[in-house]
Amino acid sequence: MAGIRLNPAQQEAVDHDLGPMLVLAGAGSGKTGVVTRRIARLIRDGTPATAILAMTFTNKAAAEMQERVTRLVGAKASKGLLCCTFHRFGLEVLRKEARALGLRGGRFAIFDRGDCVGIVRDAMRQLVTGKSWDMQAILNRISLAKNAFVDPETYAAMVEKSEDPYDELTALCYPKYAETLRSLQAFDFDDLVCEPVLLWRRREDVRERWQMRFRHLIVDEYQDTNQAQLEMLRCLAKAHKNLCVVGDDDQAIYAWRGADVRNILDFEEHFSGTKVVRLQHNYRSSEA
Repeated sequence: MAGIRLNPAQQEAVDHDLGPMLVLAGAGSGKTGVVTRRIARLIRDGTPATAILAMTFTNKAAAEMQERVTRLVGAKASKGLLCCTFHRFGLEVLRKEARALGLRGGRFAIFDRGDCVGIVRDAMRQLVTGKSWDMQAILNRISLAKNAFVDPETYAAMVEKSEDPYDELTALCYPKYAETLRSLQAFDFDDLVCEPVLLWRRREDVRERWQMRFRHLIVDEYQDTNQAQLEMLRCLAKAHKNLCVVGDDDQAIYAWRGADVRNILDFEEHFSGTKVVRLQHNYRSSEA
């Protein structure tokens, strides 16, 4: 969008100063340019790049965002800007807070999907014999529970009357799964978001340190966030409330990866005093 005149709604989103803002933007509305222009405007107006955290859902999108901002303000001014995925940011928190997490030697491992399936398979061998079960189905249930901050004991109570055998098996496997990760000082993919949130809930001093570090939060593709990601944003924005999210509420019906449609639909309830900006002009249609 460099060199292109912004329309009034785009300019409003770029110029918004303090407090929460929801930018509703469909495909072709120039939302990516608005996000990068907003970051550039904050930097030009005196916000250190190191005080801005911009998050999205793919490493490619994050790299493109960083590159666009650098083109707008220069490499020197954008140095220290953090554009990344939620999970990449969570990993940064875990690395910095290893001592607060009580990790022996400050070290931990990140388990990939294959490692996690192996833990479930080992747990199943101890629990059942005979019938072949879908390990991925059990792991998916554990993942959904973790992202909703449902611990093993609570999960077991929730599915106690369920007639789905996979719910029962998950209730049996989940405690062993969690115990194995703890014993190995390992985190799975979900923990990269969930564990920082749990730490911030336990340790106000740690949470305040991260709140002070990032004074402006920007999230693209907000319609794809789940409950854990919402809680991460709530923790970070609790003090200053400088949270700008961009998303397409029409796409929110395609809940994927545990995405929760209520995050974008109820944003104004989650963050009081929200300014809402609608980018309604479709430049792709105009060009067609």
